[in-house]
Amino acid sequence: MVKLLRIKSNLEFYSKEFSNFCRDKNSVRHLLICHTPKHIGVAERMNKTLLEMTMSVLSHSGLERQYYDKVLSMICFLVNNSMSIEIVSSKI
Repeated sequence: MVKLLRIKSNLEFYSKEFSNFCRDKNSVRHLLICHTPKHIGVAERMNKTLLEMTMSVLSHSGLERQYYDKVLSMICFLVNNSMSIEIVSSKI
């Protein structure tokens, strides 16, 4: 289950149906400002990390690519349920 969804703030994810779906699944949408490299970079790095982790598990386990979606789902679960600390820098 996805707890936090970082998406670009364009119109494709503003539908009422998608909002209801996220609310029903207890998922939070974190809208990123388009054309802001700092925000987009975070989402792109996470996508790359998930891809690399998935391919690594498939490679080391000997599973075939047909299990890609199941492994990706498992990796997302692990990332979403792992403890992490966010360090926020602020200017005084």
